[in-house]
Amino acid sequence: MKNEYFPEKTDYPDNLDIIKTKKSKQYYNAIESSASAYFDSPKTVKKLFFKRLTEVISLIGDKKYNLTLDAGTGIGIVLPYLSQKSQEIIAIDYSDIVNYAAFMCEKKGIKNVSFQKVDLNKFTSKNKFDLILCLSVLEHIENPAIIFEKFNEILHEHGTLIVGYPIETSIVKLFRHLESYFRKSINKKIIEDSYKKTEEFAGHISDWKKIDRALIKNFNIEKKIDLKFCFLKYYAIRKVHKKKEDNLHET
Repeated sequence: MKNEYFPEKTDYPDNLDIIKTKKSKQYYNAIESSASAYFDSPKTVKKLFFKRLTEVISLIGDKKYNLTLDAGTGIGIVLPYLSQKSQEIIAIDYSDIVNYAAFMCEKKGIKNVSFQKVDLNKFTSKNKFDLILCLSVLEHIENPAIIFEKFNEILHEHGTLIVGYPIETSIVKLFRHLESYFRKSINKKIIEDSYKKTEEFAGHISDWKKIDRALIKNFNIEKKIDLKFCFLKYYAIRKVHKKKEDNLHET
């Protein structure tokens, strides 16, 4: 799927051959970054994945931001767009896959992004962010409440947080399992383990209800989107802002 906002597979080193090297640690990082879904999946699956991103773009809107955090950037799929909306961007990821995002930005001449290889749990910042984006990350974290508390600390008083995470009902998990067999570069072991946590793979260890509860405890929801495929909800997107101090004392 071609879109002016998003990078192409050819923007990455070796045309992103990493998703074909199925026994490397980098491969598992690339799969968790949804690289195979964006570039190496059936047309319908690609459409669903890019639909999530276009919805996020609509939530970002026309506003310009001074400092943005892309928390869990992966292959940096949204960085070309964010670079147009932000004066400065910090993009972080826990794995070396962040180097692929850096390569892509350099190739595309994007100069307002700095990269850090750091676990989100350990990330700190003296600066306050005007926009924090965290997509398809929280399902990999055992205690998302801790992450939301961190976001509360580093988000500007009038800043915006946009998060996204899969809605994985039993039916959705079944469809995902079946779809994986048609993805060209997916490892059979990931399919057999049904995306569960393994030694190589971070897996999905927090469900969307747990994430939603933690989010509501820490933030006020401005916009709530549950994306659907046919009748099935498959992805949650939330645009939120900080609670006022008096509301915090009441909860």
